[in-house]
Amino acid sequence: MGMGNQPMQDNSKEAITAGIAILVLLLACLFINYFNRRRV
Repeated sequence: MGMGNQPMQDNSKEAITAGIAILVLLLACLFINYFNRRRV
């Protein structure tokens, strides 16, 4: 990942995809913790 003086528009798609992936991972962790607490 090069840290240049590029406009944000060039990396907008990558940023959105990364954000969605992070949100999905966080939601998955929350669901796993929730179900684990309910079982015990």
